[in-house]
Amino acid sequence: MPLSSTFFLRPGRAKLGYRLPRVLHVGAMLFLAGAAHAQAPTVATVSPKRNDNSAPRATNVAVSFSQALSNNASTQQALKVFSQQAGGRKAGTATIGGNTITFDPSTDFKAGETVSATITSAAQSSSGQNLAQPQVFQFTTATAPALGSFVTGNPIATRATLGSVALGDLDSDGDLDFVTSAGSLRLNNGDGSFSTGTELLTGAFDVALGDVDGDGDLDVVSAVRATNSTVTIRLNNGNATFANPTTVGVGVAAYQVALGDIDGDGDLDMLVGISTGVNVRLNDGTGNFSVGTDVAAGTIQYVIRLGDLDNDGDLDYVTQTGAWLNNGKGVFSRGQVIPSSGYLGLGDVDDDGDLDLVLTPNNNDLSVLLNNGSASFSAGQVIPNAGIAPTIALGDVDGDGDLDFLATSLGTQLVNLRLNNGSGTFSAAQDVTGYAPSDILNLPLGDLDGNGTLDFVTGYSNQNTVNVHLNQ
Repeated sequence: MPLSSTFFLRPGRAKLGYRLPRVLHVGAMLFLAGAAHAQAPTVATVSPKRNDNSAPRATNVAVSFSQALSNNASTQQALKVFSQQAGGRKAGTATIGGNTITFDPSTDFKAGETVSATITSAAQSSSGQNLAQPQVFQFTTATAPALGSFVTGNPIATRATLGSVALGDLDSDGDLDFVTSAGSLRLNNGDGSFSTGTELLTGAFDVALGDVDGDGDLDVVSAVRATNSTVTIRLNNGNATFANPTTVGVGVAAYQVALGDIDGDGDLDMLVGISTGVNVRLNDGTGNFSVGTDVAAGTIQYVIRLGDLDNDGDLDYVTQTGAWLNNGKGVFSRGQVIPSSGYLGLGDVDDDGDLDLVLTPNNNDLSVLLNNGSASFSAGQVIPNAGIAPTIALGDVDGDGDLDFLATSLGTQLVNLRLNNGSGTFSAAQDVTGYAPSDILNLPLGDLDGNGTLDFVTGYSNQNTVNVHLNQ
């Protein structure tokens, strides 16, 4: 029986039977309008733009939404900004105006570093609705104009450096220090020369820096290649002294470690390249990591590069076997297969807003693969005779706003610089010579002497040294 007919059972009240449906109709419209108004907000724009190659070092980070924001503590704290080289999770001031939250870091970013920002689901609209889906985006800061002509300093004695070197401000004094995967920590004097330093770890194959406990400094995370190996975590006290190490067992040999917010909750999680694929570990925000889940790849993962390959607001990753896409919660599915000998660079080389690849196939050539924006890569420039399994680093070496690359072949005495014309086509090689045979598995770039240009370091296990190469 229709609801209005119940009123017709009562004499003298027939008119109410006609009014009630109208009242319900109006109420339903108001309810639906209220429900529409209360829809969860979404991210409209971010600044700097995603994958920007030349954001100002003194830039603010801003996120605009589809609705006006609540100016409450939860929303003010929802935007987390992580510097890879200076300050870890950045301290600063967040302000809310209308539908935009703006974060002003208390210290500037370093030249040419990659910055990661997360807007977590704690952000609320003025109607009290939380952000529907957290968003993670990255950008790279600008460098000063330079010729890409390098001067090499005196070799710096270290332990054997077979593996990798990481650059970052470990003692919070404003310049970039370095640590090797073997555990040699050397502090920068501010001009690209380094102190004697200390020894932290032994036996690691790869090392990464990141603020895993969210206290505003860079911690040291190392992957140990051994049977039933571990990842070792040393939490920084802020002055390059460290707490006792903690270990995360991965069960098999660990070759690579990468840090990034893969589940969008505002802290740095960990991906570990292992002998059978990638081990995924989620951070609880204090540097404690969950029991891992393995993403099987069937082969050793020597290199992991994190970035938003399909432009959907979360961090995917690419290895020498292909692309792996994130569902936003740190669960990955197989994307395009990209066979490579094991070394690759990830960055927006054609300046169209998505992340491209520079990689080594199973021959002496380098290949540029251009992204169509949805993690589908097509062939770009092929650079022949680049050497066997070159290590690749992308960065704006000449300060013109696009990503150039440096590459070194294992067992040679050459580092090749190739400059980008802005559209992903690279010049003939400019050889940076005078180096001993390099056994290092990365070419870390950073402004070591504070002049705004990108310098780099190389390491030599057979000589137990690291060399610093300053860009003039």
